[in-house]
Amino acid sequence: MKKIVLAGMMAALCAAPVYAADAQKGQNGQKAQGGEQQARPSREVTAALNELAKVPKFRDAVNELVYSATMSMPVVLIPGYAKAAKTMRPDQASDKYGREVRQITAAAGTVAQDPAVAAETQEKLLALMGKRLGAEDIARITAFYRSPQGAATLTVLPEGVAQEAMDVAQDVLKPRVQAVIGQQKQPAGKKK
Repeated sequence: MKKIVLAGMMAALCAAPVYAADAQKGQNGQKAQGGEQQARPSREVTAALNELAKVPKFRDAVNELVYSATMSMPVVLIPGYAKAAKTMRPDQASDKYGREVRQITAAAGTVAQDPAVAAETQEKLLALMGKRLGAEDIARITAFYRSPQGAATLTVLPEGVAQEAMDVAQDVLKPRVQAVIGQQKQPAGKKK
């Protein structure tokens, strides 16, 4: 019964103030208007994010997030499955989607074992934080996660806060899982 452990980090994102004034002034390396392309975070924000990435429990939380995203791949990749899972009896859903669910879950499990998946997910999560928080806030979050209380927070907070984090992990996993499924569907002699 693994849950989204990264909810603690995402809770900090949601609970921490978003620095709109900084963003408007460009202090976080962003442009003020929503439709404009965003620039890279400032050196200070980047340095603070690099420190956060070194926190062992943060890396563990990213791995847990990847695992949770892996288990949700059938809902993401099978059209109609999410609705069917809510409206059908489990045996009906299993009859209709069982083979596909098993195939996707197996492929996602294979993909999730690749260390590059966790690394890319972490990189994208850090970029998400860099868009929303200033260097000082990220440094405070890092100090908190290095404390015993912060480390515990990363392992015990309830799921539900981390939808954006889940979306990031699914974005990383989805094309890889689809590629593995595509390879599995090719005849034995025609694999690349």
